[in-house]
Amino acid sequence: MPKGLGSFFVYDGCWADRPRKGAGVEDLVDRKSVRPNGTREFVASPWAILPVLILAAMILSIGIGHDYRLKHEDNNALHAAFGRAHVGAGLGVTKGHDAYVNRKNGRVHFYAHHPPGCGLVLGGVFAVTGSSSPPVVRGVAISATLATLVLLWWIVRREAGPRPALVSALAFAVLPQAAFYGRMVNHEVLVLPFIVLLVDRYFAFARGGSMRTMIGLTFAATAGALFSWAIFFTLAACAVHAVISVRRRDAYPAAGQALALVLSLGAVLFAIDLAHIAWVKGGDLSDLAAIFSSRVGADQLYGPFEWAHKMLGFSRRLATASGTIALIWLAVRTVRALLGKSPLRPLEEFTAVFLGGGLGYLIVFNWGAWQHHYWQFPLLPAVAVALALAVTAIAENAREGRRRMACRVLLGLIILEVMTASTAALYKRHTTPEDRVIQAVESLQSRFL
Repeated sequence: MPKGLGSFFVYDGCWADRPRKGAGVEDLVDRKSVRPNGTREFVASPWAILPVLILAAMILSIGIGHDYRLKHEDNNALHAAFGRAHVGAGLGVTKGHDAYVNRKNGRVHFYAHHPPGCGLVLGGVFAVTGSSSPPVVRGVAISATLATLVLLWWIVRREAGPRPALVSALAFAVLPQAAFYGRMVNHEVLVLPFIVLLVDRYFAFARGGSMRTMIGLTFAATAGALFSWAIFFTLAACAVHAVISVRRRDAYPAAGQALALVLSLGAVLFAIDLAHIAWVKGGDLSDLAAIFSSRVGADQLYGPFEWAHKMLGFSRRLATASGTIALIWLAVRTVRALLGKSPLRPLEEFTAVFLGGGLGYLIVFNWGAWQHHYWQFPLLPAVAVALALAVTAIAENAREGRRRMACRVLLGLIILEVMTASTAALYKRHTTPEDRVIQAVESLQSRFL
């Protein structure tokens, strides 16, 4: 890590710009993570993530063997049908893309609205395990969610120390968006580890580009482009950050090279995705154009304020009120920084890029976001880190004696609200089957491979 970039820690209720002279990352981490007797606190150990991982896995595994019957679980059956088609009919028939293959007559219909990664990964897992049962399908999504949690924890720990990292990981584990939709095979779920890795490798490259970081950035973008259009919005957010940072040569000496790289990757990978769809559809992209027009809200009757109100409602239920407020706080800080009113610290810049990519995905495909709760999934890293930043700052104020009682009460309210809202949301989601989902699943399983 370049000198000075690790100096982003919670002191005096805020993130200090620079540590005392001569202090490095380990000095600051150790100063707050060592007990008077000299033993390191548990939170400072890399093993601290293990209980959070176990908790997340337990929550995500609720009802793992049940049939698909809950909200949006028809997507599990949909992508399982694509995976079975790859295994049963072969890649020569499916052309490596999402395809329905009729059980009776073998006729093939290409879905081809998204990159094909979800179906391909499921097909590979089905071939290895010999099973396409619900636990196997859900296990793929759960693995991606847990991988995202670990990546996010690792980044926050490196940038800000063990306490914020553990809080962000715990928030990610219990927020209903991850705890419920993180067990469903959706494009947004499987692409999220690559979004997190992409943002991390972008910053590493912009801070002083090297061949290793360029390869990591290229890998994350390429793998992400196999799964979801959402990766292109993250690439766009990275490009915006690079444009803003070109003149900040002290912090981002390779911002210009990073800008060229993310723009090139975005253009090439987008062209490859489109070319693949054009190939399987015989050169006809009219179906893709129609679904794109639908997802961007063409001819829909809601206005921007009505749409924003619904998105906030989704966020309040699935990211909790505390997470939503923390995210809005971060968005306000970002806007103020862009206007030159205040600086953004390094981890806040990471989170602002997550926020920009996620919001771009929501706004452009606003009808998709209007219909599907999991459309907000790419915002999860921003929510978890924003919540961790807010909680850590409040806790530090309490430790330093500033409005100690008020800070402790606020912390208690945040913890209570997150846990209560998460428990209520998960209970409702897991106990409320939907007839539409059940009928759609029965139709998919009876008609297609």
